[in-house]
Amino acid sequence: MYGAILGDIIGSPFEFDRGDKTKNFDLFSEGCGFTDDSVMTIAVGEALLAVGPEAAVKEIEDAVASNMQDWGKRYPHAGYGGSFRHWLKEKNPKPYGSYGNGSAMRVSAAGWLYDSIERTREVARATANVTHNHPEGIKGAEAFYGIPAVLIAECKSRIDKGLMTDVLDEFYHVLGRSMDTYSDEMDETQANQMIEAAIDQYYIQQDKNGMLLFMEVMVTRMQQAGEVVVPYITENPFMSEEQISKVKAGDTISLDHDVRLKIETVKDADEKEWIGVFTSSEEMHKGSAGNVQMNQSIESILRLALNWEQVNGIVINPFGKYIQMTKKMIELLIYGYEHYENERKSKDDENN
Repeated sequence: MYGAILGDIIGSPFEFDRGDKTKNFDLFSEGCGFTDDSVMTIAVGEALLAVGPEAAVKEIEDAVASNMQDWGKRYPHAGYGGSFRHWLKEKNPKPYGSYGNGSAMRVSAAGWLYDSIERTREVARATANVTHNHPEGIKGAEAFYGIPAVLIAECKSRIDKGLMTDVLDEFYHVLGRSMDTYSDEMDETQANQMIEAAIDQYYIQQDKNGMLLFMEVMVTRMQQAGEVVVPYITENPFMSEEQISKVKAGDTISLDHDVRLKIETVKDADEKEWIGVFTSSEEMHKGSAGNVQMNQSIESILRLALNWEQVNGIVINPFGKYIQMTKKMIELLIYGYEHYENERKSKDDENN
């Protein structure tokens, strides 16, 4: 569903044959936003969730038609075609033989909710039939590719929070593919690439939308219990030179003294101190940082920065493309994360 909505948002400035015939363009340009295709994609997805996977075809068609009319009333100026705009207002809406691409634009949910290709085709056909009952209109209704998390975050920042995002969150929760589970499918370095991509995007945009995207990605990584690499320095060595000369690979070493670790801070041009953290060991080794590295949860390092009077906040990847997070930004991020967690727990309690 995110793929369909992203395609709608990215393509909106070029709809109705506007713009040059080129593949060289910014994904998110001025004036882009969701249109009727996104509204109806969400309407169909919500309807299919409501009737359940075993619903009869007639039940699916009725639910889809009713839901599309409801969402059409919520967004009456989303850019509907003439025939479809009249269909939205009818008391007893009937299909009108269309063979346009509208049915394909809204069908995404059907590609994920069913356990056989036969059932998927049956449901896809039902979602098309309520308006596009021409064979060509039905034929256009399928799903192929996954969506990078950084684009999912960008998508969520460009649609209505609550009204639209609640349906999408529920959809992915039902699939068992909510954002919380993505970290199980990749290691920390791979998962943190979405932070790096968000920083890259901020360098391109240099505006509040770029920062909003970065904040969304950080909340996502906190939901996944994501970690960053934190450099420490030791105030006394782990081992003496004599021990080091004798140790072999695989040996277990017992220390005869305490080893104290201290987080290494970095200074900016104004000599202000920040906690430097890294998305990977490779990023840390672009410069000189500490003599010990530890993986630490993003949430814990953010809370540490808030409570550490000596520092101004954290800086991510200070030796490369970096981004600074002031304590005010950290407070907003933690607030957003806690708000999400409280909503999730409330929904879980309701379901139980």
